[in-house]
Amino acid sequence: MKFAPIVLLLISLTASLAAAQDAGTESWPAWRGPTLNGVASDSATPPTQWSENEHVHWKIKLPGLGNSTPSVWDGKVILTFTRPTGRKIDSSDASGSKKTKKPNEFHELVVAAWDLESGKSLWETTLAEKVPNEKGHHTSSYASASTVTDGKKIFAFFGSLGLYAVDFQGKKLWERDLPGMTTAAGFGEGASPALAENVLVIPWDEEGQSFIAGVNTETGKDLWHIDRAADTAWTTPLIVKDGDRSVIVTTATKTTRAYDLLSGQEVWHCDGMSSNPTSSPVADGNVVFVGNSYKGNVIQAIQFEGATGDLTQTSNLLWTHRKSASYVPTPVVVDGKLYFLKGSQGVLNCLDAKTGDTVFPGKRLGLKNVHSSPMVAAGRIYVSSREGDTAVIDLKDDCKVLATNHLDDVFDASPVAIGKKLLLRGRSNLYCIE
Repeated sequence: MKFAPIVLLLISLTASLAAAQDAGTESWPAWRGPTLNGVASDSATPPTQWSENEHVHWKIKLPGLGNSTPSVWDGKVILTFTRPTGRKIDSSDASGSKKTKKPNEFHELVVAAWDLESGKSLWETTLAEKVPNEKGHHTSSYASASTVTDGKKIFAFFGSLGLYAVDFQGKKLWERDLPGMTTAAGFGEGASPALAENVLVIPWDEEGQSFIAGVNTETGKDLWHIDRAADTAWTTPLIVKDGDRSVIVTTATKTTRAYDLLSGQEVWHCDGMSSNPTSSPVADGNVVFVGNSYKGNVIQAIQFEGATGDLTQTSNLLWTHRKSASYVPTPVVVDGKLYFLKGSQGVLNCLDAKTGDTVFPGKRLGLKNVHSSPMVAAGRIYVSSREGDTAVIDLKDDCKVLATNHLDDVFDASPVAIGKKLLLRGRSNLYCIE
């Protein structure tokens, strides 16, 4: 997503972003794009209007199910999905029996790549065949975590179904088995990994023993592993730069915590978060914004530069907003303003990022249910709904809705802007709009 002038973030200089800059290519290396904040590069100018019969550059029927957002590198669109094999385990097996009411069918775990310009399939790799640990929420999938790349390897995380690294020809380089995860209400898994300085950060907040781990990108082995006292959360970690140190910011029930990227040691924490957060952190300069709307609305602005210890009652907690907050979608921060959706609805709110003061409340976008996160490009916000509609909002004109565009699909993945192209991953199809 993009907007000029973009407030330059002191976000971690990830290996993937640095490599993209060195190569001079446009990329979308992780779920939240080249800034890790949901904002596209300055050169991204995606369309404002489209339909099934207008401006669809190509459309691919996906050969499996997933909610993961595409990553893009060197003209390749990379995506994960799963598909049932038809093979079932013995019904008497406790790991998947009628008695436990768990899935009992094997699923292929797949990562695939398509050519950005033509939509041609480049390769498809089946990484493993496994039985999922939980059925999950009816809107979820077994491939909800998005891939991340450092320009050398692609990392595909399937939660308790495993972690995998492949090269750009689809060859599997290494894999990691991971334990089963028990999520609140059996809703399933969804957090994506984060990447910086050859450390792949794996979030693991569940009803059992939660942890966070730093994985060596070359070997797939743990560099460090820290147990956490946290309930289920579906938030993706954010890596920010604090001086010479990279810090991982994670949101969980009650407490936001930050860890040193290289050692895993806790750096600071701040209480005040509500339960089972899904919305992920975003940053602007040396301030990180965290929020949630489940069992209590809360947005906190935390100044992290040089911070250590408990920040809850300190001046590092700049402000707290409790009137409204996002649930599933993650906010965007642009030009000193924090934009977020109310709950998981198509209602846009805006706060002054410095003060927390309301710029405008409750601007209805004409969308119903929104699980994808807003994306900013060319001075516009793009918001996609589960009903197949994408609203395009003009940031320069009082957040006027420029267009509402319908496609025949369900959108849970977030929009991706690369040059003049807009990628929209639906439950059934992958669209390239231009």
